[in-house]
Amino acid sequence: DVAAEECSYLTGTALGVSISVPHVLGGHIEILLDYSGLDAYRAEGSLLPKGE
Repeated sequence: DVAAEECSYLTGTALGVSISVPHVLGGHIEILLDYSGLDAYRAEGSLLPKGE
């Protein structure tokens, strides 16, 4: 059973998400989403950096 451990973080160019997965799959996966790809989901007044 995988413990529910996840976190998110900001880099200079992307939103990062780290999620626990089973050990056989590597223990965790990190996904980086470029800010420019998130424009459609950005709320008005969002402090999330805009992509270039």
